Parts: sequence; C-alpha cells; structure tokens
Amino acid sequence: MNISKIVKTVSLVAVFCGSAVIAAPVIGKVKTSGKSYTAYVEANAKDGKLSVQRKKGGPKQTFKLGQYEILAVKMPEGEFSKMETAFKGKKYVTAIAEAERLFNQYKYLNNGAVPAQIWVDSLVASRKNTDAVKVCKDVKKFLKIADRKPIYLAEAKAYAALGKTKELASIFPTLVRFGGSAAAFVFNTQGMMAKEQGNNNDALLAYMKTFTMFSPEDEGVKPYRAEAKEAIIAIFKEMGDKRAKTFVNEK
Repeated sequence: MNISKIVKTVSLVAVFCGSAVIAAPVIGKVKTSGKSYTAYVEANAKDGKLSVQRKKGGPKQTFKLGQYEILAVKMPEGEFSKMETAFKGKKYVTAIAEAERLFNQYKYLNNGAVPAQIWVDSLVASRKNTDAVKVCKDVKKFLKIADRKPIYLAEAKAYAALGKTKELASIFPTLVRFGGSAAAFVFNTQGMMAKEQGNNNDALLAYMKTFTMFSPEDEGVKPYRAEAKEAIIAIFKEMGDKRAKTFVNEK
C-alpha cells in the first residue's frame, strides 16, 4: 500500500543516544527537600542527576532524579536560534545535530519540547523514517502530555512513509484526541487508505470529516483541508456525481 504520499511534513530522526552530556548551567527555580529557591542548575543527560549551585562560584550540591523538581528555567537568549534557522532553511543535517544536542541538554530541565519537535520533524523531512520512529518513542517520555502532539504526528507520518499500516492505525485514537492538525491527518490518511481499497464511500466520509469539522481559518489544518477537498472532488468525478462541479466552490 502506498501511503507515503500523505506524508507532507517530514523530519530527519537522528538516533537518540543518551550520551552523558552535561547541560551548561542555567538559572532555574528548583525544589528540593520541600523548599523552592533560585540557583544555577545543570543536568546530566544520561541519568538526570542535577547539580545545583546557589551562588556563582559557590559549592555545588548533587541531587538524583526524583529528589528534585524543576519549577522554571530562564533560557539563555537565542538558545534555539541556530536550530530553528536551520530547520526553516531546510538544512536538516544542522537542524538534527542542534536539536539532538539541545534536547539532551534540556530534557531534564522541562525545556525539551521545541528541540524534540524539530528533531523528529527534521528526520521525517530527511526521509530517515526508521530513525524518526525510534526518536519519537524515546523523547515522548520526557515531555508533558500537552507537548506530545507534534511527536505523535511525526511518528504517524514516519509509519505512513514506511508503509506500516498496523502501527500507524494504533496511534490514530491518540492523534484524534489531540484534535486539530493531528486529527485532520488521521481522517485524510483513513480516506486515502479506504480509496486504495476501492471503498469510495468510506473515503468520502473520512475526507469530509477533515473538510467540515475544522475552520477554514485554522492555519494548522489548512493544508489538510485543501488535500481533502481535492480528494473529494476527484472521488465525485470518478463516481460521476454532479457534486464534483459544485464542490469546487466550497470554502
């Protein structure tokens, strides 16, 4: 089954290595032994051990994972600029390297969501889909549920490109619960799969969900609505349905 054509957003998934990278110290609000305070913090990317320095140049304390809670971190200005610029410019090799480095640096400091997304999206875009699946599985456990939507979406696109329909279908319910572009991706994929199986009615139903359930003003969904509209018109034409002409004007 050729379902790779639905994959429009790509990411180049560099393999998660879990190396013992130490994050550069940043100012953060941390909680240990029931007390909250501001300090210089750095985390070991391999085991999550946190080094805390209450005064610059002062003594350091070390806390194991589970002995501390990161409440907030003040990110250095422009910390993600090189990574984001590379991604926007489709320089995926640089984007992947920077994203992997930054994710490992900040994953225990509650700031790994942006690097994680750019990492997996760059892997998919580079057609490194097997790597993308692995990285998606690895990074999710470090992210809050609310930050996992783009990771699940990248994972689905990687499965689609690899033709792994069983694995793809297994994460459909999660993507639908996230709503928005994630749900639209699911409906369009289901429409395409039904069409490839010769089931035009089910295909129409799936594509219609994308076209009718989301606002035309939703920027994240716009590409999926356009794709759904094109597919609906093509199916109507194939069926000899007069709605093919009128649907062209639908917004």
